[in-house]
Amino acid sequence: MNILNNPLFEPGPVSFLFWLAVVVVFFLIIRELILWYWKINENTQSLSRIADALEKIAIAQDFMAEDIDRRNGNKSVMKEVIEKDSNNIVIK
Repeated sequence: MNILNNPLFEPGPVSFLFWLAVVVVFFLIIRELILWYWKINENTQSLSRIADALEKIAIAQDFMAEDIDRRNGNKSVMKEVIEKDSNNIVIK
């Protein structure tokens, strides 16, 4: 039996679909290996947690600003400070 007489090596829709499936599976395996090696999945999860934490901080900061504005008679002092400081972020 000659391996080249196999229907998977002859041109046609069956062989095309088979080789397409092989390429897709190979791509998915290589992709997972690359993501694992470079720890991209872990980095994405960490960045997502950081973004969630920053969103909570921003909401709390807005709430505090509104509370301070209510106490100061809606002078909007805190919102001006937040807007000025948001352009110059300093990490201490």
